[in-house]
Amino acid sequence: MKRRVGTAFITAGTFAVLFACGDPLLQVELDCEEAVSVLDGCCPGFAGSQLQCQYNSDCTQTTYPAISQDQSACIRGESCDELKSTGVCDRAQQARSYTTGVAPTCPLSVPNCTPSEPGPAQVCP
Repeated sequence: MKRRVGTAFITAGTFAVLFACGDPLLQVELDCEEAVSVLDGCCPGFAGSQLQCQYNSDCTQTTYPAISQDQSACIRGESCDELKSTGVCDRAQQARSYTTGVAPTCPLSVPNCTPSEPGPAQVCP
């Protein structure tokens, strides 16, 4: 009986540590990570570590992964040759995460600028 109780505490403790150390991946983050993995394998010199796949949200703003779910699905559906020949590798390397909910601004040097919310990068044909 003591052994069962001890095992139950160890198991419960392990789950508590796993969930206390961070949120599980959201689907949008997982899709981005999968796309980065495909690009890492297909695109020579691709630096996947430079792309952020984290989703964060609070009361005033939301930060989205560099590669959206739609773009990720497109990347995963293409062959390596297609990703290279259509420029997806290069465009994906330039993709950046973006934040909404922050007041958009225009540079002072740009007259008649209309600020707009940022959006996902278009990387896949």
